[in-house]
Amino acid sequence: MRVTDARGIFADANLILTVSTPDAYVDWINTIEWMGRDSAPGGDPDVDGFTNFMKYALGGNPLASEPSIQPAVGMEDGILTLCF
Repeated sequence: MRVTDARGIFADANLILTVSTPDAYVDWINTIEWMGRDSAPGGDPDVDGFTNFMKYALGGNPLASEPSIQPAVGMEDGILTLCF
């Protein structure tokens, strides 16, 4: 992955992306007691701005507001970081 700032300065880093089968999301939603709430990937039953699929991808609970799972951008030793 390459990130470039407005001055043209860039940094390269390796990024590991793991892609799961669609069944992984279905397996995850089947472990939750939805109590009639929306379990669709685009649903947001706790109305916190994170869809169910985002909660799944970030390791969150779709029925609880969890601002702490939001990805964050920062600087570490002069290097731009993205943490999630």
